[in-house]
Amino acid sequence: MIGRSRADVADDASQAARHLGRSLVAAGHLDPVLVVADNASIAAFAPAWAESFDEVGWLHRVRLFTAGRASDGHRAIVEEAASLGARSIVAAGGEAVVEAASRAATALRLAFLACPAAPAPPHL
Repeated sequence: MIGRSRADVADDASQAARHLGRSLVAAGHLDPVLVVADNASIAAFAPAWAESFDEVGWLHRVRLFTAGRASDGHRAIVEEAASLGARSIVAAGGEAVVEAASRAATALRLAFLACPAAPAPPHL
């Protein structure tokens, strides 16, 4: 990321969010999709995810993940994925989000894609 502005990085992430549905189709993932994400990721990308999944005609649901909250353990994600009938899980956010969603996908033997949050640039 050296030499790249924060705006450039944000634009790349927005582009990726807008193409998430097509990327999942190309990779052989199946719908419905459960997106497990932290608040910052939802705030930044939920509208783009909605457009992206609408574009490919896929059902999706977004689940807010808050690290440290008992209701956000991987078992709760398993229950939500099963309720949805999910065939793929996408994790968007920090390490805790990715880990919990990955464990849920493994438990259910679902396709999994991680979209980890980029580390914040150091303050000058």
